Amino acid sequence: RITDEVGNVSNLSFAAGVKVLFAPLPVLETPIVDLAETDKLIDLKDSANTTVKLRRVDNILDDDEVRVEWGGQNLGEFAFGTNDPLSVPVPFTDIFTEYYDGDADITTDKPVTIVATLLRGTEVISDSELEIGVNIYYPGPVNPTDPVPPNDLLEEPHITSTAVPDILEPADYDND
Repeated sequence: RITDEVGNVSNLSFAAGVKVLFAPLPVLETPIVDLAETDKLIDLKDSANTTVKLRRVDNILDDDEVRVEWGGQNLGEFAFGTNDPLSVPVPFTDIFTEYYDGDADITTDKPVTIVATLLRGTEVISDSELEIGVNIYYPGPVNPTDPVPPNDLLEEPHITSTAVPDILEPADYDND
């Protein structure tokens, strides 16, 4: 409280926090998905080992965290630490869920946006995103051991021969 010369007493004041920056805030670079750098596509073969990488930029603190999202799937928050780059694995279940979300019969490429958000405590400092395509469609029934081949639920192929089923003979040569 402050009292002026006439004797008036002021009300109590409340403390206000002030942020002080000693360096500019970091700005995240675009996320990197190595397996999609050349063709901008994650296919079934890629989906078993997909990772999102983030380069360390100036002024990132070791205890800053990055939230990574694969489309609508939150992959979690990861401490940057001393990593350069920070590598975040993308589970096949998240790729599968995002690809088939809203369309169980999809057979074409589907765009997915990868979003990286840099957090200092609970405050968002920077974010960046990358859009790539995903196509993990394959014919046949759902493989119970996704994404590892072979699919044990696929039926064996059958060959139509002119004489004996499933056996090609010389008489079959040059016949459709």
